[in-house]
Amino acid sequence: MKKLTVFALAALLVVGCLLLLPTKAEAAEQEGYYTYYISGGEARITDVNTAISGDVVIPATLGGYPVTSISYEAFQDCTGILDVVIPEGVISIGSYAFSGCTALTGISIPDSVTSIGSYAFNGCTNLQYTTYNNAQYLGNSSNAFAFLMKATNTSITTCTTHPNTKLIAPYAF
Repeated sequence: MKKLTVFALAALLVVGCLLLLPTKAEAAEQEGYYTYYISGGEARITDVNTAISGDVVIPATLGGYPVTSISYEAFQDCTGILDVVIPEGVISIGSYAFSGCTALTGISIPDSVTSIGSYAFNGCTNLQYTTYNNAQYLGNSSNAFAFLMKATNTSITTCTTHPNTKLIAPYAF
């Protein structure tokens, strides 16, 4: 009886583990310049062809799914982009997402964004910020102070955030 119970428990454990395995592996999708993954009914941009240039309006949907995330290094070294509009509905911008976009001068980040990874705009040497009380901000047409991105210099001793600030980027200070 004891052996039967142990066997039954082991079988249950194996079946339970099999049920937790994904039934279909995530596969990269491609649409225009964008490589993306679908998960949970949402699109996550993981890579962008560096040939993209000019003013870029990131699509609100890819493959019929809402874009909710721009992943780690997705736009890295897209040196031809000048201005980017991120659609409402995107909630996260990954670390180094736009790093090395040296021609980038402007970006519109929607209020839906709740997370911006470290160094998301590292090396964007021409990016124009809105400055307020020792800090530099990015935002959108209705709130230029939504995201405190960095201190104006490394030796500041005080900084009062703008009343409309909703997020302070990692390593801002």
